[in-house]
Amino acid sequence: MSEHDPSETSLADDESVRQAKVARRTGAVVIVLATIVALASAHDYAGGWNDGSRLATVEALVDQHTLMIDRSIFVQPPPPESVEPNPYPSHLPALQREGTKDKLFINGHYYSDKSPLPALTMAGLYRALQWGTEIVARRQPHRFCYWMTVGSSGLAYVAAVYCVYQLGGVLGLGLRPRLWMTAALALATVAPVYARHVNSHIMLLGITAALMLSLARLAAEKRAGRTPWQRVAEAGTLAGFGYTLDLGVGPVLVLCTAALVAYRTRRVSALALFALTAAP
Repeated sequence: MSEHDPSETSLADDESVRQAKVARRTGAVVIVLATIVALASAHDYAGGWNDGSRLATVEALVDQHTLMIDRSIFVQPPPPESVEPNPYPSHLPALQREGTKDKLFINGHYYSDKSPLPALTMAGLYRALQWGTEIVARRQPHRFCYWMTVGSSGLAYVAAVYCVYQLGGVLGLGLRPRLWMTAALALATVAPVYARHVNSHIMLLGITAALMLSLARLAAEKRAGRTPWQRVAEAGTLAGFGYTLDLGVGPVLVLCTAALVAYRTRRVSALALFALTAAP
């Protein structure tokens, strides 16, 4: 019987530490490159009714302290002969004249027909930008559109790319296949295209990528014999946030995630925690 050589264990541990350091450094590079793509992809104008409606709510919340978008520049853009900047592109003259049509007429006022939660989070970003740069949507619509796009769709794009890179590590892939998988999402899908404008689709991608990473970690931790309660709460929070982004896909996302949590944990208390964290 051969005796175990402690030096072999030490070498294996050193190699694991080295690989972990390389993976972390590579992950930082992935974040930087994805951020560059997001910054370069974002447009400084509203490209259609969809993002115009969302941006109108952000403007109304911060500048007018209301959800009514009647007086938003995205609903009532300046006329073509005006010297005021128009938030819509010149190659869409009808949009420049008429503004967004994605709106609801309720009790004599217009409201966006989009899910309100993304607008609420972007309103926080807009308010922070105002404190730092004194930007106002009506006076500087192009700066406003650009930074709202970067802070919502761009951030979601970076999150999705990084989460897929991390997911490869949880699944035990080597560094090279992890990078190929990450690059496939980052550059060979519609993800960078959706990062150009404010929309819920790229936000849902970011949330779903984070949710898949959380569920993969939950499975790995359960195989190690642990019930990671913080992971259950994380999955509930992400699934609940995804529900608010898309009321078509959202319910399916919540139900399927709940089923996975129940299957992995086999505990009623874990399912209750999931429901509690998803509910808000």
